[in-house]
Amino acid sequence: MNSTFDNVNSEKRNEFLFSSPAEEIKYLRQKIKEKEKDAQLFTRKISEEQHASSAIIEHATTPLTTNASSINFEKVNIEVSEVLKALKPRVDDVQVVELASIMMEKGVRFSMEVSKSLKRPELEDDYHRFLVAYLLSGHEELGKSLRDVEWRALNLRLYEVTPPAYDEKDGKKDPKSSIQMMEQLYAALQMIATSRDNDDGDYYSLELAVANGSSEVVFYVAVPAKVEAILEKTLQGYYPGVEVKLKRDDYNVFNDHGVQVASVASHHESAALPIKTYKNIEGDPITVIVNSFAKLEKDGEGAALQILVRPAGDKFKKEYVELIDSINKNGDNLKKALKRQGVFSGAMLTLSESFSNKDNKDKKEPSKSHVDGEHIKLIGEKLSSTI
Repeated sequence: MNSTFDNVNSEKRNEFLFSSPAEEIKYLRQKIKEKEKDAQLFTRKISEEQHASSAIIEHATTPLTTNASSINFEKVNIEVSEVLKALKPRVDDVQVVELASIMMEKGVRFSMEVSKSLKRPELEDDYHRFLVAYLLSGHEELGKSLRDVEWRALNLRLYEVTPPAYDEKDGKKDPKSSIQMMEQLYAALQMIATSRDNDDGDYYSLELAVANGSSEVVFYVAVPAKVEAILEKTLQGYYPGVEVKLKRDDYNVFNDHGVQVASVASHHESAALPIKTYKNIEGDPITVIVNSFAKLEKDGEGAALQILVRPAGDKFKKEYVELIDSINKNGDNLKKALKRQGVFSGAMLTLSESFSNKDNKDKKEPSKSHVDGEHIKLIGEKLSSTI
């Protein structure tokens, strides 16, 4: 593959790339500021978009001095080729997002090389305009250039997970034993949290999907880029023989000429109560979902089930223990115990009780018969699992 990397003077090659995408972004924004300052001497007004565009073009063609160590340019070219293989022909706006994701991981210059190598001038132009808008967005660092929730979504790495080949011996096993192993895997994935209480709000995603144009139901796992290196080892530790493959191009369940429908599941009563799990469901519950997905038309239809999981440390466990204490100590039912946990509603409830019991100094402790034993049992069941 012909690449502008091949045209860089060999003496300059060890000074070509930046040590990080953030450093490269900072450099480009500084170049734009310099151009704006120089342009103050001109009589003809030049827009900030033109300054940004000029800086990007110069950056794409000029060898740069950086703090980076020696770079293996043959390896860089191979990486570009691998990315190109993964980027299937798609609608331009989708590929612009994919190129932006590559930029955040590999840097601006690398992503521009990928864009150029696709040999689609209209896409290259769209991506150039995106870079102009991005550099002028006013944010100083990658990771702060978008709203935090958007940054975390773009900084996830999507992996296609293929289970080990079917073994007849496994068919004789209780499916609940395999599901129980998955429960242990979920607990292990709590590693994505950088602190005990996950102050950064990191999360991972479990996805089951059948893409528009495909009849194959595929399982995906998306994790923050910072932990992707240990994802494969973790999965193989629980499921020897599992195949884990990075997906550069996201799957697409949508039909541009069709109708999109989405739904969100929420708790019926309280998050403190457990949802029904494999422990009290006969058979493998995922089979129902897979069978439904398998009935979709190959062309024109698609579907996905996505579960986002965010480690919460001890936050909810403390709340649920307090609920049990409130039910036991005050004789509350679940609804009243939940109300008591609210700052304002709890204060009002306490105030109301103090007035109603003003003349009753001999109030007795609630009898055990009034304790909401069923909800205590259910909350205890929730506390026995990773939250």
